[in-house]
Amino acid sequence: GTAVLALSDDGKRVLKFPLTFETQHCNAQVAARARSHMQESRMMLEREKEIYQHLGLRAGILAPLEISSVGLVFPFFKNGDLRVHLQKTWGEVGQDQLMLWAEEAVERISFTQSMGVYQCDISTRNFLVGDDLSLVLNDFSGSRIGDKAELVGPETSYAKALQEDQYGTVQGSMEGEVFSIGSLLYEILTGQKPYNDLGNSEITDLFQQGSFPPTSTLALGSIIRDCWMGRFSSAE
Repeated sequence: GTAVLALSDDGKRVLKFPLTFETQHCNAQVAARARSHMQESRMMLEREKEIYQHLGLRAGILAPLEISSVGLVFPFFKNGDLRVHLQKTWGEVGQDQLMLWAEEAVERISFTQSMGVYQCDISTRNFLVGDDLSLVLNDFSGSRIGDKAELVGPETSYAKALQEDQYGTVQGSMEGEVFSIGSLLYEILTGQKPYNDLGNSEITDLFQQGSFPPTSTLALGSIIRDCWMGRFSSAE
């Protein structure tokens, strides 16, 4: 991870703050690497603070309880993120709920894009499930805002093209975001990431060849495929 999460004693709040390492007794190479990680962690958290302040209070977007020099304080969501929730409840959740989650997820992303924010790491991991089962988009650590380039990239099954490093290039564009939305919808409706049983290099090779998992039997199959094929210009 790029930050530390700590749960409050009452179990109601989560503090997110930058990584810190003790380097006093490390050799020069290890110490330099640790300092680099700490600097990156601070940069990404500062970007996240900026984005939350820019987005303001809006239904479906996680609202920090506090933004300070120490870090960010958020409410705790007992249902966890959507990926974990899908894995725990798969087979129990009805199609109507899955379709509602798909609709909510795209609506949240569309709003952030309209505000000039590209998450650049779209995933079921970055949606929290509320007590009423509604989705709350969160985690803008290192995301793109305006002309400030992204500091993160997506996991392989959500990435449009091979990225030589974690920053990538395609994902900081609308084209990359739309591709990720296709994978997001696929995971919501199937409970698994695209090509979940394959390794990263195999997935990348297939994506570069324009080969994607079959979607014809899925409720939003044609939309998912159009996202992967680049036939949409935005989340709208």
